[in-house]
Amino acid sequence: VGVVGYLIGPIFSADADISWKLGIVAGFAMLLNLVAAAMFGVLIPFALKFFRLDPALASSILITTVTDVAGFFFLLALASWILIG
Repeated sequence: VGVVGYLIGPIFSADADISWKLGIVAGFAMLLNLVAAAMFGVLIPFALKFFRLDPALASSILITTVTDVAGFFFLLALASWILIG
């Protein structure tokens, strides 16, 4: 199955120039999302503690939301910058 996919895959690829750019976009978006998750994973509990809120109750949903939004933004920004511009 792998050999057949390897032989037929290039036939169905529409644009070979854009395929390596897609890999760069996805890789950098994941890297930036990882850095953002680490940064917000530290900052949000400290901010909640500063406002005298329990970080154990609210930080998980806030970190997930901020990380998802940041990851989506990074993916779209990098795609428009690398693929279009």
